[in-house]
Amino acid sequence: MTPDHRARHRQYIDPALQRGLIVVIVLLQGVLLTAILYGLYGNLAALLDAQLYRVHQTGEPLLAILLKQTAPAVALLLAGNIALLLAAEWFWARRLQRISAGLLALARASEALDFSPLPSPAANHRVLTQAVAWRRQEAARLARFRTLLHQLSQAPAHEQPNLLVQLQTQLSQHLQR
Repeated sequence: MTPDHRARHRQYIDPALQRGLIVVIVLLQGVLLTAILYGLYGNLAALLDAQLYRVHQTGEPLLAILLKQTAPAVALLLAGNIALLLAAEWFWARRLQRISAGLLALARASEALDFSPLPSPAANHRVLTQAVAWRRQEAARLARFRTLLHQLSQAPAHEQPNLLVQLQTQLSQHLQR
C-alpha cells in the first residue's frame, strides 16, 4: 500500500512561538554567561595577582583554587539554564492550552450543530483559523440546505420533485467531502 500524499501528518512545530522562545533563550543565555564570566574574571584576576608574586608555593595548589572559583560559576550557569528551560516549557504549555481550549470550544459547538458565530479564540493559530473557516463553510452549507428545505415545503406539488433532486444532489456532494 502506497502512502497517500494528501494524508494528514502530525506537525509538532509552531515556528512563530519557537522562534520567539529561541531568541529569548539565546539572549538570556548571553546575558547570564556575560555576567558569570565578568564575575569570574574579577575573582580570577584577584587570584592571579595574589599568586603571581609568590616566590615559593605554599598552601593549596593553583588548580584546586581555580576549581573552587569556577565551581560556583558553573553551578550558577546550570541553575540559570534549568530556570530558562522551565520558563520556556511553561510558556509552551500555556500556548498549547490556549490553542486546545479554543479548538475544543469550536468542536463542542460544532458537535451540537451550533454554527452561529462564536467569539474569536483567545489564541491566534493556524489550526484555529482553519477550524473557524471550516465552521463558516459548514454554516453556509447548512443555510443552503435550510433554504432548499424551506422552498420544498412552500413549493407547489409539481415543483417538489425537482427541488428534491436538487436537495439530494447537494446532500450527496456534501457527504462526499
